[in-house]
Parts: sequence; C-alpha cells; structure tokens
Amino acid sequence: MERITALNVDVFYRVDGETRRFTKTIVAPYIVHCYLKLESGDTVGLFVPVGNGQQVNALNIEWFEIERVTEAQGA
Repeated sequence: MERITALNVDVFYRVDGETRRFTKTIVAPYIVHCYLKLESGDTVGLFVPVGNGQQVNALNIEWFEIERVTEAQGA
C-alpha cells in the first residue's frame, strides 16, 4: 500500500480582482489534507494555503492540478 507523503500543486486563484498562481510541493500533513479536501470537492468553509502565510477561500480557486507523491509502505 502506498502512502501520500507530499503533493505537487499548481493553483490559479482570484484575489482583489486579479488572478494569481501558486505552485509548490506541499509536505505538511495539515496542508496536504486541505488540498485533498479541495480535490474531493469538499469546499464548504475551506481555506487553502497559497504561500507567504496567505490563505484563499476555495470558492476563489479558478483551476488547480494536484499530483500525489507517494511512498511504498515497508520500503
């Protein structure tokens, strides 16, 4: 069984009428959980970190792509 150890994320979001991009490899478990909730469509009240201590309401996300980085357990 594989375990998710990180996510490569690419997010386009709106703030102050401007579209911005956030691209990063996420390793913190709480932030990984937030992005997995976004991917599953569970966005009610969800705020997603987008770097530099900023968070954006999931409703302001225009487009995103998430790639799982996994590690085989027992390896």
